[in-house]
Amino acid sequence: DFSVGTLYNFFKGKDELYDIVMERIGIVFLTRFKAEVSSQDNIEGAIAALVELRMDHYVEYRGIIRHFFDTLAGSGADPRSAIPEKYRGQYDRYVDSLVSLFKKAVDSGRIKPSDPLDLTLYLEGVMNAFVSYYSHRESALQVRKRLHDATKGFLMCVYSESTKEAIKRGED
Repeated sequence: DFSVGTLYNFFKGKDELYDIVMERIGIVFLTRFKAEVSSQDNIEGAIAALVELRMDHYVEYRGIIRHFFDTLAGSGADPRSAIPEKYRGQYDRYVDSLVSLFKKAVDSGRIKPSDPLDLTLYLEGVMNAFVSYYSHRESALQVRKRLHDATKGFLMCVYSESTKEAIKRGED
């Protein structure tokens, strides 16, 4: 056990400590993302796995994530701007991986023709808005359900007509 002031024997200040914590959070997230999300065969499985990962991550790091969303930089349109510059590559790799998943879904005809980066940013916006808004109002379990419902609604908006028809016929 040691006092908060003792932390500064190990770190130059709160900015260095924040950077190290953010790096650790990013490494853990990207490792799980690769294993649990990127490995999915379809966009629905990938998004469901992503919601679970984001919620597990949120529960584990709730304090710092709430702080992130409560700060001016974190609550803006570009979460990347709130990430320490030297760790933005982690976020970029995450976005690139989601773009790749959406590209496969668009190329297969599952999703209507759209820019995969735009689809990624729409999904990120939905997830960030729900976590940010509901994190102060509801339990993590309730936020998880809302996030799953929101991403299902998102998919219905971006599915191709043939995918929507297959879903209606129960073929999907």
